[in-house]
Amino acid sequence: MITLEGIFWIFVLLFGLVGALRGWKKEILVTFSMLLGLFIEFIVKAYVPGVQMALIAQSPSNQFLIRGTLFAALAFFGYETPRLRGLGESGRFAREKFPDYLLGTIFGLINGYFLIGTLWYYMHDTGYPFEQITGPCLVLTSPCPLGSEDPSYLRYLPPRLIGVPWLFFAVAIAFVFVIIVFV
Repeated sequence: MITLEGIFWIFVLLFGLVGALRGWKKEILVTFSMLLGLFIEFIVKAYVPGVQMALIAQSPSNQFLIRGTLFAALAFFGYETPRLRGLGESGRFAREKFPDYLLGTIFGLINGYFLIGTLWYYMHDTGYPFEQITGPCLVLTSPCPLGSEDPSYLRYLPPRLIGVPWLFFAVAIAFVFVIIVFV
């Protein structure tokens, strides 16, 4: 049996490796697409009438699948970015070995944190609706048994850590960055 925090760190490290291989300019677009995913979820749930109630009316497993699928789809499309041929030919983003790998690794780790952490948050928010996955140990007076997580991790998951108004600032900074660097 493996804990959720173990799976979380394995995937974060795997995403860091992928980021090193892809480079920072592709990885930063994935980061921005996941920020956009969190932003869209907040806006739709808060300002589109009926969406919050329709989501609450679903079973917990369907709630997780709906939210997780939409977020993962935005992450997928972020990873499916087109080749930025014009930027590569300009020499402005010439791939230097160590700095590009290092920045790619950093943004890959951030992307792993965003994707896996958000999915973990959605699972926690819906009460761990799958019987194969157990929630964190909430008994704080005794040590947690093997296979359960420390609940202090849960307050550092992306949707909880990057809430309003920080989410709005992050989306604004992402758009400014895209306009300045990629346009």
